[in-house]
Amino acid sequence: MEDRSKANFVKISSSQISTVLRSIRFIQLVTGTLLFTTIAHLNTLNALAQSSISETKLAADRPIVNKLLHKLSSRKTKSSFIISPHKVSDREIHPFTTTIILNELPINHLTDWQTRSWLEFGDRFSDNFVFHGLVKINSEIQESLAKNNIFTIEQTGQYIQIHSIKKLREVTVYRKQPQTMTGMEMQMSLVAACLFPDSTSGDICSYTPGLITDRNSIDRDFLVPTQLLQTSEVGEIVKPETLAVIMQPGFQMGTKDQQLGLDFYFPNAGTYTSDRQAEKLSITRTETIDYKPGLTFSRVRQIIKANDREAALGLTIRGWTGILDDKNTLLNSAIQFGTELLPDAIPQINGSTFQANKNVNINLFLAARNTRVPANSFTAYHAGIGKAASPASRHQKQSAPKAQFNSLWVGISPVVKRHYKNHIRYILSSDRRIVADAAAEGGVNQNIAFVSAVNNEIFSTPTLENFYTQIYLKIFEQDVNLANSTKLTEETSYYPHVSFSGNLTGSRNVFRYYTGIIFAKELKPYIGLDYTKKARHNWNYQALAIGYINPDREYYSHLASSISKTFTWNKNTNFVLSTGFDYILDGDDRIDDAITISPESSVTLGAVANVGAVSFGVTNFFGGIFPESVDNTLLTTLAVQFSKTLRFSIYFSPINENSSRSRYGANLQWRLGKHKNSPSLAVNWSKYEYDFGEISGRDLQTNDDIFTVQLQIGS
Repeated sequence: MEDRSKANFVKISSSQISTVLRSIRFIQLVTGTLLFTTIAHLNTLNALAQSSISETKLAADRPIVNKLLHKLSSRKTKSSFIISPHKVSDREIHPFTTTIILNELPINHLTDWQTRSWLEFGDRFSDNFVFHGLVKINSEIQESLAKNNIFTIEQTGQYIQIHSIKKLREVTVYRKQPQTMTGMEMQMSLVAACLFPDSTSGDICSYTPGLITDRNSIDRDFLVPTQLLQTSEVGEIVKPETLAVIMQPGFQMGTKDQQLGLDFYFPNAGTYTSDRQAEKLSITRTETIDYKPGLTFSRVRQIIKANDREAALGLTIRGWTGILDDKNTLLNSAIQFGTELLPDAIPQINGSTFQANKNVNINLFLAARNTRVPANSFTAYHAGIGKAASPASRHQKQSAPKAQFNSLWVGISPVVKRHYKNHIRYILSSDRRIVADAAAEGGVNQNIAFVSAVNNEIFSTPTLENFYTQIYLKIFEQDVNLANSTKLTEETSYYPHVSFSGNLTGSRNVFRYYTGIIFAKELKPYIGLDYTKKARHNWNYQALAIGYINPDREYYSHLASSISKTFTWNKNTNFVLSTGFDYILDGDDRIDDAITISPESSVTLGAVANVGAVSFGVTNFFGGIFPESVDNTLLTTLAVQFSKTLRFSIYFSPINENSSRSRYGANLQWRLGKHKNSPSLAVNWSKYEYDFGEISGRDLQTNDDIFTVQLQIGS
């Protein structure tokens, strides 16, 4: 028989064979496309599931996927990526790796909005509502893997911040001392036959000048006259009509055309304080703070690149801040917009034939956050790049290599201009009381005598003929308050500021170095460094040195150091012993400490005992060791952690010799939820005392209770 199957096979045409081959190629192409799509999908689902040391699991870690990627990458393609840049879900990224300090506020890619507001008030302290808020406009995280095995994560975001910015502070000390003021009114004149040259027989002349107290010139503060009006001179011939008026009853100076004699009025001839009045001495201190709104728009960009040996981080922050009623708004805005010409910080590392090491050094992230950014300032441009070798294992936290980070910061910083004004005045507090009132007038037929001494010449009634004199004297008293008002005004303006900062961050130590200049009316260049070390056996060390040219009360040169030792009994009990000093080398002239607290040098010795949820501390400040130092002070503190969400603390200073001091106060912190971002409430109370010394055997003091209620909410 004939083999039919063979015959049928032979009958297949060449066109049919071509069709089958095209179908096979199409199936292969579709299969390859699906395979690549599956690989990319696997990468999206598993990329960057990071731990606290930034462990990132790449698709290349999985053996099967790695082989497939290797085959795909070996194909000829124009792309420089094994895994092209693509957006990553927020949940796949640990917030530790995306935390950025934005104008002193820590944020990460999960931050949507934050508000922190508080109300501060007191007996003699202005009621102030302070608000700080942040809203995220957008943010995105992308990752990619280049063909040279450089793994990249890029974080970008835009944010708006609203601030309450302190622009004006006024402190007024008002002292009121009750006193008794003595005053007098003296009116006199003397006319007689002329003895002066150029006079004729029968003429009557004046033997006193014509002087009148200008009552409109009496100083309103000290109640003393500042001007006398002269109406006539000694030797002036008296007109008959003037003489007729003078001889009328009561003190008369004459006619409008001719006025003779003295008319003195001294409401303040002197004061005195009785014992009863001394007991009523009082003093008050009031403080007023004025806040202005500010608006900041910021853009952030953080790039992390890793190869098989090291990782690099580039951070760029750009921002613009406008402050209501700031006198340098135009200058600051021009400089802030000008920073747009400066480049972004893009880190560079070498590629490798080896797989990227996903264990990004934790110290690299900490080094970026350890950058010294000027306090109370706003960032216009901040660009920095850091590098660190990558540890072989994510468990090598304590032995992770050091990271270095250097950055340039441009922004605006506050400079405070101070005005110090003292105003003393008398304030009348009662009506006038007449103490003595005497009057006499007449001529040669009356028993009256008067002596006038003018320009070393003496004229007396016994030696004058046909004289007529008037003598009126009145002495009075009235109650007054001697008011002494001292006012300190602090006006804050923002000036351009450029700073360079770098640091070396290790697992147990941080070394920072920085320099910069504040472009205020008096340029304020500075240079400084500080070092922090957490040594073995629970020893901790800190040291700082910074020097300024043209220092003031906010920016001053000083040296500081501290050392502490922790003694641990068990996981819930330890004891900390510490000591340190802060030596201020210069600074602005000190203002009376009872008006405002000045930066002062200090030497301290302290101890803290932590037993379970209770913490008790004591710190002593030694006075008199450094010039312009804090006076002797002993401060004790007690804190109780009632739960993970509730903490209460108090402090008491049984010894405090400073002029301005807070002897005791309390603080309550309550997180209204179990989550880290749950709303939190804080209530603080401080009792302040201000000592102005001793007057008339009495301690002159005033005090104030200051309260602060703060609410923080975020998402």
